[in-house]
Amino acid sequence: MAPLHLLLLFFFFFFHLRLPSSLSLTEDGLRLLEAKRLLSDPSGALSDWQSSDPSPCNWTGVSCSPPSATTAASTARSVTSLDLSNLNLSGPFPPPLCQLPNLASLSLSLNSFSCALPSSSLLPCSSLTHLDLSQNEFTGPLPSSLSSLPSLLYLDLSANNFSGPVPPSFSRFPSLQYLSLVGNFLSGPFPSHLSALSQLRELNLSYNPFSPSPLPASLSNLT
Repeated sequence: MAPLHLLLLFFFFFFHLRLPSSLSLTEDGLRLLEAKRLLSDPSGALSDWQSSDPSPCNWTGVSCSPPSATTAASTARSVTSLDLSNLNLSGPFPPPLCQLPNLASLSLSLNSFSCALPSSSLLPCSSLTHLDLSQNEFTGPLPSSLSSLPSLLYLDLSANNFSGPVPPSFSRFPSLQYLSLVGNFLSGPFPSHLSALSQLRELNLSYNPFSPSPLPASLSNLT
C-alpha cells in the first residue's frame, strides 16, 4: 500500500501546485486565450499570452482600464482595448473577443482574417465604440447586426471581400460618425438609406461595384 499512498500524495501536490496558476488569470484573460486558440499565429506575435499570468494587461495588443483606489491590483482591471493590427494573424473572427464586457476598441486590421462574419458573433460586443476590421479577407454579406451596437462611433470594414447590398439596418446606427466600406464587392443600388445616419461625419464607399445611378439628393442631409 505504501507505493499507492505515495502516488496519491504525488498527484495531490502536483494538482495543488498547478491549480493556482490556471485559476489566477482573470475572466478577461481566459476569454482572450479562448480567442487565441481559434487563430493561426505563425509569427508567434501572441506568445506572451500565457495562462500563468495573473492578468492580460501586459500582453501584446491589450490595454486595460486604469487602476483606481479600490481596484489597484491588475487582476481587478478589465480589458478595454485590443489592437492586434498587422500581426500576421489569420482564421475566422474569434467570437470570444465579444465576450469581453468592457471592450470599447477592437482593431484586427492588416491581417488575414477570413470567412464570413456572423451577425451572432458581434452582437455581444455591446461596449464597442471603435471597430476596425479593414484590410483582411472577410467574405459574405455585411453583418446586419452591427447597427445594434449602441455606442459604435467608428466602423472600418474597407479592403475586404464583403459582397451584396449594404443592408437597410446600416441606416440605424444611433451614434456612428465614421463609416468606411471602401474596396469590397458591394453591389446593388447606391445605399441612399445611409443618409439617415444623423451623426455621420465621414462616409467612404468608393471602389465598390454599385449599380450605375445618380447620387441621391438625400445625401445632402449628412453633416
